[in-house]
Amino acid sequence: MAIDKRVISTAGRGIAVARGPFSKIGQYLREVWSELRKVIWPTRQEVVKFTIVVLTAMIGVAVFIYVVDKICAAGAAQIFPALKTPQ
Repeated sequence: MAIDKRVISTAGRGIAVARGPFSKIGQYLREVWSELRKVIWPTRQEVVKFTIVVLTAMIGVAVFIYVVDKICAAGAAQIFPALKTPQ
């Protein structure tokens, strides 16, 4: 009978301990919490500044796409008169 090495650990004391799915989840959450403590979180001022940058860029891209769409629609209407929308 082979021992599955993935579920057996020494638990740091030299004693073999079976590791079930819940202990793995607990270990994962402890490691996540440990990594989150190392994060340098942005200040409120930085978050506001970056939010404004993202919203401005999003609005700029939306306007650009709108203008290009209208130009392409007008060009297509000139090439294919049947595509003209009633006014």
